[in-house]
Amino acid sequence: MSLEAIQRFEIPLAFTMSAITQVHGIALWFDCTFPGSQREVVLGTAPTEPLTHWYQVRCMLRAPLALGVGHVLTGSLRFEANEARGYNVYMKVVNANTGVELTNTVVTQCALHHFQYTTQQSMPQAYGGQAQGAYGAAGSPSQSVQSVE
Repeated sequence: MSLEAIQRFEIPLAFTMSAITQVHGIALWFDCTFPGSQREVVLGTAPTEPLTHWYQVRCMLRAPLALGVGHVLTGSLRFEANEARGYNVYMKVVNANTGVELTNTVVTQCALHHFQYTTQQSMPQAYGGQAQGAYGAAGSPSQSVQSVE
């Protein structure tokens, strides 16, 4: 990948809903493949992967978007590198069935000074203290993500 390719890029979205729901945002994480002469190493930051100093990011909408069974959520996430060693994420989501469109800008920044290693693997906790598993709550209290006008 070129430097230009990681400084500015766009990811299209298209999801078909299987239930009546409200979408409050999009969770993001990445996988990175490091090719080697002996073997390939993959670093994954998904909620199901071992803890690293990178983590998932929550891109929240300003208000929830209602969707029905069979409705299609479309849109895009446009990423532009910022001076805080993160990205400005320009979100656009549309209920393709109703035409309702929502947008927001989320600013991420490098927040390594907030991260602390522990000897335990993280496990998202549900309300009441029971583990939620792979699709539990994304992000962490120390996550540096904020909405801007």
